[in-house]
Amino acid sequence: MIGLLPLFPSSVYHFTLEEDTSELDPRGFEYNKQYFPSGAAATENIRVLDEFPNTKRIILKKFNDIAKNQLGLDNEFKLSTSWFTKVEKGGHAIFHCHRNCFYSGIYYFGDNYPESSGRLCFRSNIEQYSDFLIKSNKRDLLNATTWTIQPKRKKMVLFPSYLEHAILEHMEDATRYSLAFNFYPVGEYGFGDSTFNTDWK
Repeated sequence: MIGLLPLFPSSVYHFTLEEDTSELDPRGFEYNKQYFPSGAAATENIRVLDEFPNTKRIILKKFNDIAKNQLGLDNEFKLSTSWFTKVEKGGHAIFHCHRNCFYSGIYYFGDNYPESSGRLCFRSNIEQYSDFLIKSNKRDLLNATTWTIQPKRKKMVLFPSYLEHAILEHMEDATRYSLAFNFYPVGEYGFGDSTFNTDWK
């Protein structure tokens, strides 16, 4: 008998958001290609969910429920930044991670994401610690160094902010839109001389 312990996984949640978020509209915002010089762009406004309070409330409730019931965290979480991303045909976004936040999320709120829409791709943070470049001939969650998720209407993906992720090349004529956002904890957390309370500020 060989036992296996998949130690210290990164918990990525994905599900269909059933609630009504039809208020979301990525038009009317200024877009900046500064961070995506490859056919992708993000809104200049990095707090777009302030314009859509109902969706903001839905997303906050969903993540706080997951944090409490799935991750076992007692802290409340709030949204720090939020922005729309758009990708034109042939565009993509390079691997990156998000700082100064705990969890991040992406929501595909559009009506149509065909098979050739730019996929969300995660990259392993662990591979960099090995001096050996050995590839497995198995493609599963235990052996993969990258993992892709196909955008689908009303799909939400929540992931630890340290995970590197990218948008693979978008091959559709129609622009690919998504909503991205970050969460941070409020209240007191830590212990001993590593305690912090956001009320102290």
